[in-house]
Amino acid sequence: MLSVSALLVTTGCGSQIPPIFASLANNGGNFKIIAIRKGTTLNQELIVSPQAKENIKTVADLKGKKVGYVKNTTAQYFLYKMLSEAGLKWTDIDALPMSTSDGLSAITTGDIDALASYDNAVIIGKEKGGALLRSAEDILSGDYYWYATLDTIKDPAKHAALVDYMERINEANEWARNHPREWAEYASKESNQSPDDIQKRFEAGEAQRKGRIAPIDDATIASEQDIIDSFVDLGALKSKIEAVTLFDKSFVDEIAKFKVY
Repeated sequence: MLSVSALLVTTGCGSQIPPIFASLANNGGNFKIIAIRKGTTLNQELIVSPQAKENIKTVADLKGKKVGYVKNTTAQYFLYKMLSEAGLKWTDIDALPMSTSDGLSAITTGDIDALASYDNAVIIGKEKGGALLRSAEDILSGDYYWYATLDTIKDPAKHAALVDYMERINEANEWARNHPREWAEYASKESNQSPDDIQKRFEAGEAQRKGRIAPIDDATIASEQDIIDSFVDLGALKSKIEAVTLFDKSFVDEIAKFKVY
């Protein structure tokens, strides 16, 4: 019997960004996207520093300002989209790549005027006096990915084990929704956050979009292509990649049978 630990060596879950850059490796990344994990897009935001919030009220006001962002992540993508929609080019701001921790420090001290980031960086940044300029909740797709190596995809035993595992994750998502306090108590031990804070964010996220495992569809491929095209325009990618080549649809029929809650 294939153990979960052995299976997870060759599979993983993450955002829409890693497969794009992995595909540029000599081995093409040696993995494909096999499924979607639908999830919340809350707490991915563009925030303004406490010192600048009185003078910066719209994204257009960022022209000529220092804006931190997490490079080659959804934060860079949604910042690019926000600027474009406001009629600004990337070069209209002083764009400064930063880690999430450095970005939090800089936005708190006012060393930067705004920050495009996610999770604790924006949550704590606002707690320390920063202000929301715009949320990315309607820009991002809410699609997270399950990846698998090519060998795992082709191996019938591993393929079957992975389908079983993802279905269990799908059921576990429903269990957490029905037991939010128990989930928060467990998660707090791993994150150094209070159960109250975890439960509050978890319930808000689930109210926006229920977490579940879903099959690959045309919408997520189109979303991935838009991210690729944006990174090409930003110069982060030297040439265009066809998003469809990053996906493997051999799990679609089985995942389509998972219960949708």
